[in-house]
Amino acid sequence: MSIPSSGEKPGLHPANGIPNRTAKREKFQVQIEVLSREIGRLKSSGSRLSSLRFVSFGAFVLGILFNWEMPLRAAEISLPALGLFSVFLFYHGRILEKKRILESEKLLLLEECAHLERRQRGHPAPRMPPNATPLEAGHRVYAPEPEHFALDEGIVEDLNLLETSPGASLDDSKRSTSLFEFLDWSQSSFGSRRLRYMLLHPLLEEGHLQARQEAVREFAEKAALRKRLLLTLVPLREHVLDPLAKLFSEPPAFARRGRLFFRANLLGTVTPLSLLAIIISGRLELLSLISLLAVLSFVTIGLQAKESNVARDRFLLLNPLLAALLTMEEVLRAGPMAGELWLEIRKAIQAVRTPARRLKKYIGLLSLHDYGAIFEIINVITLWELRLLPLVASLFDRHRDLLERALGAFGEADALLCLSLPLSEQEGFELPRILRETRPMIHAEEIGHPLLDPSRRVMNPVSLGEGANVLIVTGSNMSGKSTYLKSVGTNLVLAGMGGPACARGFRWTPLALHSDVNVRDSLEDGKSYFQVEVERVHRVIEAAAKSPKLLAIFDELFRGTNSEERIALARAVIRYLRSTGALLIVATHDLSLTSMAARDSQARMVNLHFEERVENGVMYFDYRLREGPAVTRNAIRVLEAYGYPEDIIREARL
Repeated sequence: MSIPSSGEKPGLHPANGIPNRTAKREKFQVQIEVLSREIGRLKSSGSRLSSLRFVSFGAFVLGILFNWEMPLRAAEISLPALGLFSVFLFYHGRILEKKRILESEKLLLLEECAHLERRQRGHPAPRMPPNATPLEAGHRVYAPEPEHFALDEGIVEDLNLLETSPGASLDDSKRSTSLFEFLDWSQSSFGSRRLRYMLLHPLLEEGHLQARQEAVREFAEKAALRKRLLLTLVPLREHVLDPLAKLFSEPPAFARRGRLFFRANLLGTVTPLSLLAIIISGRLELLSLISLLAVLSFVTIGLQAKESNVARDRFLLLNPLLAALLTMEEVLRAGPMAGELWLEIRKAIQAVRTPARRLKKYIGLLSLHDYGAIFEIINVITLWELRLLPLVASLFDRHRDLLERALGAFGEADALLCLSLPLSEQEGFELPRILRETRPMIHAEEIGHPLLDPSRRVMNPVSLGEGANVLIVTGSNMSGKSTYLKSVGTNLVLAGMGGPACARGFRWTPLALHSDVNVRDSLEDGKSYFQVEVERVHRVIEAAAKSPKLLAIFDELFRGTNSEERIALARAVIRYLRSTGALLIVATHDLSLTSMAARDSQARMVNLHFEERVENGVMYFDYRLREGPAVTRNAIRVLEAYGYPEDIIREARL
């Protein structure tokens, strides 16, 4: 394993590209200012057209009310007003749509700036509800799940995969967040949930990993296509789509409601025709009939309101998703995206194209509900909703499976888009190379923690499986041991997702991952610190006995017991796991463990260390990995720097 000499000047990898980031940021700021001015102009035009719409519609209503007994005169006034209202409505809609597109473009530019500055959206990882449906759990749905390894809760907490663990931090950064927050720039809850599933289930099979890597690479390289797809999906952020899962887990409330459909159509046809006859004939004595029909309609609506309101709201929520699905299919078809995974995704979405168009048309008619009081009057007269809901529910029910598979494919595409962004918009990331080896291996010329700012990130090498399968990492407090362990583990998770690693020259055999880093007492189960640690290490031993294709990262093995037994147990566990062929990285303060590599000619172990320097009583760390065991200690110096009494410091040094 090649390690920089201790005399080498610490520095950053050239790929960090800080000047390049500054130039990009300035370019984006100029584009954002141009878009802001155009959005402001469209907003002013939209306000004027909105006022004209209000005036023309008011003229239409007043023309009817003040000329009730003169139908021809009412028509002469109201019809031109209605025509003007339609024209203003059309142009206002076009302006609003253009404004929406420009606002989406501005949002994406702001987010590209955020990527450059290492800022996250800060969205927490989605929670899994009890008895989650396949879509809620983030399953593929449209195809079988590939072979994977499920990360346990200990690894998730140790590496801060879903949320920042209490007290967890990166040694050389005051800012700590989760890997999920770093990756999650999804446009929908389906994408977010799929991304969560990918994160917790790294792939183990070479073919599926290659397919996912190819899909990520295509997205990263095709900037214009990526932007088109993002602009398609951005509007979904305005909607909380989680309730849609109920549509697929429960039968639609209004499917197969033939009697209701017949009654609604009968009342909804007779009432407006009767009203039209009164207007044309002028026979006001028939208004009592209209009143009776209106009461019947109102009662019918009221009896169904509890179910109809819920069903309507769910279907209305489905409409923007259907629009995004149809546009995504067009974008992917025009791409073209040649990767195997993209072809599967497009095929699943394409299969639902025809029913999705019909369903979108019917749901679009339901959206008249957005017109408030005006719609309520129309609804009482025509029973608009109760005539449409059975049609929409029946159409949805017939194509439920196709729609569910399409949404699974949609979530996969959204998650893949997230995985492509570090590769396309950030420096220092690359897709790892998959090794075809029977023994476990992992190697990188340089590897760093993806959550650290590139201006502060220090890259270090890692090599396991070729010459050694155990790395013993020593060093003083705060020197970088824990960050190094987490860097390797976190990048292994990213590689297993099929995403880019924060590394250079990264190659590996797909591996299961185990850890024992941030162990704490389990108050809920009544388990002590040591008992929790024993259980976690035992899981590693059991897994290694079944297959050596795993990496285990340990930080201070068995710290929950006395020093004599701790060292003896650590030695025994390391030797046993080494004998299975599994890969280990062990960080420790116990310098006695470093003697294992020197004494055992077949140890397949390597000693590495971090160190510090002291200048004018102040400690400095370069976070560079060096060969051999650590030769310095700094615990007493840390206490001295914190102002501990001199008596304590003096006695400690005796």
